[in-house]
Amino acid sequence: MYDTPFFDTFNAKHKSDEEIASTFVLPPSSLGKLLTKDHAILSGPRGSGKTTLLKMMTIPALNSWRDTEADSIKESIDFLSVFVAADRSWHGQLKRLTKQIPECEAAELLGMSAFT
Repeated sequence: MYDTPFFDTFNAKHKSDEEIASTFVLPPSSLGKLLTKDHAILSGPRGSGKTTLLKMMTIPALNSWRDTEADSIKESIDFLSVFVAADRSWHGQLKRLTKQIPECEAAELLGMSAFT
């Protein structure tokens, strides 16, 4: 049917830092919780903005961000953020690992549990 799923074209992992910054909508409370040095877990359903939010915290995206609140938020950040898109790497590693498991059901269970 399609080589690339329809919704992947709207996924933040395919967008440049400038595109992320130009379309970024400041969430009411999520960003403030992530802009501290405390540990945080960011979770949500697919398409809820997790990748966009994390990519927005990188220096290139923050430098491209033009918003009324952008300057004050940028000044409050006292750490560096790096976005590493590891999903493709993990996918390859899991694929190689599951090929070593003879039972298909067990291999599938391992793959699913790695991200749960």
